[in-house]
Amino acid sequence: MLGVVHALRGVACGVLTIALSTPSASQTPIPQSFNIVLITIDDLGYNDIGPYGETFADTPSLDRLAAEGMTFTDGYAAAPVCSPTRAAILSGRYGPRTGITRVIVPGYEVPTPESTNTRLLPPAAAMNLAPDPPGLAELLRRAGYRTGHIGKWHVGHFGSGGTEPTTLGFDEAYAWSNLSYGRWYATSFVGGVLGVLPEAVQRFFDWSEYTVPALAGEAVAFIERNRDTRFFLQLSHYTVHDPVQARPETLEKYRARLAERGREPDARHNPHFAAMLEEMDESVGSVLDALDRLGLAERTVVVFTSDNGGLVTRPTTRMIALLWETEWPHTPSTDLAPLRGGKSTLYEGGIRVPYIVRWPGVTPPASTSGVIVHSIDLLPTFASIAGIPSDEVPADVDGIDLSPVLRGGGGSVTREEVFWHYPFYPTDYPGFTPAAAIRRGRYKGIYFYEGDRFEVYDLERDVGETRDIGNVEREVADLLRRRLREWQESVGATDPRPNPAYVGGS
Repeated sequence: MLGVVHALRGVACGVLTIALSTPSASQTPIPQSFNIVLITIDDLGYNDIGPYGETFADTPSLDRLAAEGMTFTDGYAAAPVCSPTRAAILSGRYGPRTGITRVIVPGYEVPTPESTNTRLLPPAAAMNLAPDPPGLAELLRRAGYRTGHIGKWHVGHFGSGGTEPTTLGFDEAYAWSNLSYGRWYATSFVGGVLGVLPEAVQRFFDWSEYTVPALAGEAVAFIERNRDTRFFLQLSHYTVHDPVQARPETLEKYRARLAERGREPDARHNPHFAAMLEEMDESVGSVLDALDRLGLAERTVVVFTSDNGGLVTRPTTRMIALLWETEWPHTPSTDLAPLRGGKSTLYEGGIRVPYIVRWPGVTPPASTSGVIVHSIDLLPTFASIAGIPSDEVPADVDGIDLSPVLRGGGGSVTREEVFWHYPFYPTDYPGFTPAAAIRRGRYKGIYFYEGDRFEVYDLERDVGETRDIGNVEREVADLLRRRLREWQESVGATDPRPNPAYVGGS
């Protein structure tokens, strides 16, 4: 195992300034001709892959990527669920600015006014990411990049008035359903009927049509088609979102491994999820191998991340629940200890995610950084890599350019704070209530709208968020609470409101 990251299973957090490991930084002049490949995984937890401490599942391609690039210990998704994070990546802006603060499914997480079991009524949220001001793909397209999106979309609905990939600057789009479900795949995802064509249902058990290698194959085909021009590829996998499914032969490998170790299955040793992770890793390897084979590796930046934390509960099946109540098997998918919480929470398990960046000839190989990375940073960073002048980047972009960190050699960035706004009741983590959060240096504050409650944690000493120090560090708590509120007002964040129909329950 690389050991490039302290895996957070027994380490303190990084700080907000650069913290590079020992390999020396490259002094090579930086050409302005890099392709960019962004690989985003759905529901991948912080420590689910080898570079971050996973020891049960094999992820050799990601081990290789980390060995050849920089791994960030303190990387964050913009939200604990997918749509706001994906919108933040494409826009460079916090969710309240774009209006996308929850999963884009009509009524999915917002109780109706007639609901009687929630104390609060969450605010409305946007259903589409607006094309103006121009976002990541459009900026790169204008700079001469051929732009492609493959896989999960989920920043807009389909049909009349919807935001589709080509609306936001992608020249090509493939299989851009909003669905997350494991192995369902069709050669063309279209609006309506939940994005699944009848032929895809008929092929449901045809593993040659398994989503992961199919999307990886399309990514390789995109790279081959555009090998002679600069390109930006967003490969957005549906995996490792539940249901937890994998090919039988891969599953048997991990069942045998479990038996060899004399263990019973648990969330940290889940054969189904481990097999799913290996197949996800194979898809990354397919892309890396294609770049090598085509002679493009040395001029292609590869970024790997996740849209939110891992699934640590057993959620009710979303689609089948429309007909009858049931649960997906093989969940919880993972265990993110020592991190607290998981998907749908603003504890570290819900928002801290992997970030690995390979920038050949520029980023020091096998390096680590404790600089905080946030989804909003990808747009300004990619714009810098592409040589786009700063005055062509929209002025209201919230992210920062991380290229000085990626270049090494003492480069640094200054960032005091990052924020989250998630005023909804999650379905994936019962008991968590509408909240907002701030991280400032080593400290993190979480405001819960129910009960006007504010929790404070010292992440350097307590990454598991086990001890609320708000009553001890009163000045810190007051500062964090004030800054969080000032930020919410500055970005137009909308608060939940009391539910007049509430009669008790949750």
